[in-house]
Amino acid sequence: DMVRQPDRRLTEFVETFGVFTAPIATSHTLVNNMVTFNPFGVDLVIEGRPIGTGTFYCVINDPPILEYQKNAGPIYTLRLRPGAMNRLFGIDPLTERGIKQADANRHQTLVAIERQLCGAADGVAKLDVMEQALCDLVDDADPAGLAEQFVALVETHKGNINIASAAEQLGCTQRTLERACKRRF
Repeated sequence: DMVRQPDRRLTEFVETFGVFTAPIATSHTLVNNMVTFNPFGVDLVIEGRPIGTGTFYCVINDPPILEYQKNAGPIYTLRLRPGAMNRLFGIDPLTERGIKQADANRHQTLVAIERQLCGAADGVAKLDVMEQALCDLVDDADPAGLAEQFVALVETHKGNINIASAAEQLGCTQRTLERACKRRF
């Protein structure tokens, strides 16, 4: 098993990514803003429900922590920062809730990354491929909206910032920031 911190070009979008190969009897994980690539048909069960082969994503889930099990074999995961799912892949948290399977027509970028993973030689090469594919997306990513900038600021301050200070740092009024967050979340 291997987890990586992202290339500096990705820090605005990606928290971590990695490959998990060992069997897992029962574990719990935070699923919000998570993408799981399972192109090799590893048996994966989430909350008692078998998940098939392919790419799955979860923008928002309630509860955000789920129980899962997996057999031996590789699954690749990508944990994104808030707002990155929409900015990189066009998956809107206002309309896409819960665990969903990527659709080849609607989620072409995710499916393309999965195909690239299949073509790479081994686990390290596959992580290199994933990282490069994500770096290639950064230039075309949608700009961060005010609400996403606010979330990033709160994360930077580890939650220790008030709305008035955040609005000042973001160059807007407190009311504008509150409206942007209300529309987005």
